[in-house]
Amino acid sequence: MRGAFGKFVLCAVLLTVLLGVTGCWNRRELNTLAIAVGMGIDKRGSEYDVSIQVVNPQVMDKKSGTNRSETIQFREHKATIFEALRKMTTVSPRKIYLSHLRILVLSEQVAREGINEVIDFISRDHEARTDFYIMVARGSSASEVLNVHTQLDNIPSIKVFDMLEGSEKAWAPTSTVRLDELIDALENDSGQSGVLSGVAVAGNKKKAMTQENIERIRLPGVLKYSGLAVFKQGKAVGWLNEEQSAAFKFIMGKVKNTVSDVPCPAGGKLVLEIFDTTSAMIPKARGGELSIALKQKLFANIGEVSCGIDLLNESAIEEIEKRMEEKHKRQLEETIAFVQRKYGADIFGFGQSVHRAHPREWKKVKADWSEAFRELPVTVSAQVTIRRTGTINNAAIPSS
Repeated sequence: MRGAFGKFVLCAVLLTVLLGVTGCWNRRELNTLAIAVGMGIDKRGSEYDVSIQVVNPQVMDKKSGTNRSETIQFREHKATIFEALRKMTTVSPRKIYLSHLRILVLSEQVAREGINEVIDFISRDHEARTDFYIMVARGSSASEVLNVHTQLDNIPSIKVFDMLEGSEKAWAPTSTVRLDELIDALENDSGQSGVLSGVAVAGNKKKAMTQENIERIRLPGVLKYSGLAVFKQGKAVGWLNEEQSAAFKFIMGKVKNTVSDVPCPAGGKLVLEIFDTTSAMIPKARGGELSIALKQKLFANIGEVSCGIDLLNESAIEEIEKRMEEKHKRQLEETIAFVQRKYGADIFGFGQSVHRAHPREWKKVKADWSEAFRELPVTVSAQVTIRRTGTINNAAIPSS
């Protein structure tokens, strides 16, 4: 009897507790929030100029039949980013909600002066997640990037997010960087620096920010990926061009799929689709001297032939593989030497690999890793394997 009564009391207590926690203690109704999808940070003198792109709920309702813009941009400036966001309550009828942020765009001035304050704010905010992409506006302000009218997706921030995500899977120079990845690169204890994608307004910038931009078949202005910004100690120090950006991605083992042309033996070009890659970074410490050996493996299919070559001939395939290996090796060597010489920023994570493999040697160079990185010997080897030549063997229409 007592056992049954005890079970009854336990169930009653559990039900009472559950009833007390069934609601969301910090619940907010959707009609009280302005859902931010894009955030831009510029500088106005010594103050931060913050732009927020929010979704217009009236336009999202397909039954409304309104001609209003799909997004609204709020903009305020204050000494700190947090203050600028709070000041937006004077112009926004709803509280800015950052949980659905897709992109964070920094002006090049902000990037060069230092992004530590920006990263501190956005990572400290309990509403913001870490799955948005961070990029640097190149040749325009962050606010202007958020103002470009886009087709296919009427919300520019989502357009840029999808563009970078899709391009990274098919084009080696494109690189997406999330908040957690940037923090890991800038705050680790192994001397690694970071990179951020650049985004530019290509074409007619003035028309790109008007409705006219999406009323034509060929857009006057478009948002376009534009290289990688190199960071050192939290400040942008320069840029990598398209070829160098691709080399960086290969070294980091982040290339999913891309294409590259190779000169044919008798003139003309052949294009390879690289569909799989592996990258091994091997740190060595001999006689107190550190070095890095990079070993790359590329697997490719032939995607286009613009030359006279017999693809049924095994030696011809081997020659193409050799030429691609030489090109790839040279591209990586030149990029590493450029970054070492010009920036002294270990964006490749060489220091991290030394730290893991040779902790004692790392302790000796840790304090002066920036200078040690500049002089670090790096050897590159590449192996290319062509798997398929396509549904036809040689060029569909032989060159005359």
